[in-house]
Order: sequence, then structure tokens, then C-alpha cells
Amino acid sequence: MQQIAAGRMMLYRVGGYGIQLNSMERSVRSPCIDLCGFDASSGWCRGCGRSREEVRRWRNLRPGEARKVAADLPQRLSKLRAKGLTNDRTDD
Repeated sequence: MQQIAAGRMMLYRVGGYGIQLNSMERSVRSPCIDLCGFDASSGWCRGCGRSREEVRRWRNLRPGEARKVAADLPQRLSKLRAKGLTNDRTDD
């Protein structure tokens, strides 16, 4: 995971995509990369790392809840990647 500060935004690069945390608006943009597919054993999306429930509720999560989920995604994706189960973008 690579962390990049860009003004008021914090971008976390994981694989071929980034998770943006907007500290001024206190909101978290969706980490969706439009490469969905859920792992049966973990229940996590192979593209972004969120669970089906997190994907469904994303727009209604409080900023603190969304940041907590976003902070967990790099570790989840690393676990999926170790099993060869990610749908990473390769067009960096």
C-alpha cells in the first residue's frame, strides 16, 4: 500500500487503484473499480475488498464507518491477492 498526500485529499494506492479520503468533506469515495466478483469463503469483492453488505450500505455509512472499512481494504485485498483471487486493474 502506498499513501500519497495531495492537498486536502489522501490517496491510498492498492494494486491498480486508489482509495480517496477527503479530509475536508469528511467523506470517503467509493473504492469500487467496476470489477466485481465476490469470493465465496471471505465474502469480499475481488475488485475492491468490500463485503456485499458494505457495498449495499456504502452511500449510507457515516464517514467514520466508511473510513474504517476503507482502512481495512488493503489488508483484505492482500489476503485475496495471496490466494490469487483479486480482479486488479493492470492499466496504471
